[in-house]
Amino acid sequence: MVPAPTAPQPQENADDLIARGNALQAQGKHAKALPLFQRATQLAPKSFSAWSNLGDTFNMLKRFAEAEQAHDQALTINPKDSIAWNNKGYVLRDQGRAAEAKAAEGRAKALRG
Repeated sequence: MVPAPTAPQPQENADDLIARGNALQAQGKHAKALPLFQRATQLAPKSFSAWSNLGDTFNMLKRFAEAEQAHDQALTINPKDSIAWNNKGYVLRDQGRAAEAKAAEGRAKALRG
């Protein structure tokens, strides 16, 4: 998955974009948050937070295949994050893939201890 390109902004950084995207998410403005998280993944391709938030946003927009890809990228960066595994489980469940969802949720539970 390649995030949609956006024009660079002066002194733009991933952390600011993530913060702005989270503020929009909190207001239920998922479509407006999406390009901010996409841009954050471009600026910081190894940012777990950018990919995880992108996955959550795609899921809220019911773009499940893209959500799964973003969560997979986040889990590549931090495979021990129980919340990311749980979120991947939600995405899989939303796609009707109950067995895979159960496995992801089981992984999340095991990581929580």
